[in-house]
Amino acid sequence: VASTRTDLADDRTPLLPGDYFDIAVRSRVMAARRFLKPLAVIRLRMSTEDGTGLTANREIAELFANTPRECDTACILSDSEIGLVLEDTPENGAVWVVERLRRAMPESLNCRLRAGVACYPAHAMDAAELLDQVDNALERAAEWSQDRIEVALSD
Repeated sequence: VASTRTDLADDRTPLLPGDYFDIAVRSRVMAARRFLKPLAVIRLRMSTEDGTGLTANREIAELFANTPRECDTACILSDSEIGLVLEDTPENGAVWVVERLRRAMPESLNCRLRAGVACYPAHAMDAAELLDQVDNALERAAEWSQDRIEVALSD
């Protein structure tokens, strides 16, 4: 997924560009497999209450970059989507991170936050399948009219 918001994914913000997201997932899955640790991948989509995409601004970028731990990766995927890769994090920890982010969103934005969560090894054994699972979970979350966190389905 290529980033369309290069102004937020540059030297001035800790968010990485979207094209790094797939690379981060692949490298983190290999490390998780090697060290027998869980890994969570999250895709978040922001929209206004009327359903239109919410463009990420500097305040949102900082929130998403600073909420996860230092070892985690935050990438801007498009104007309204952010991806997170959380090391050594099982499913419940990933849901907790999304909920913290949802609660920290400024009320003035009237923002809806939908998220897809997929974890290695619970939902997929390789990076490509994990990315497919998180995409499917996000699409299920997007079907709802309110904030929603959907976790990938186990095979």
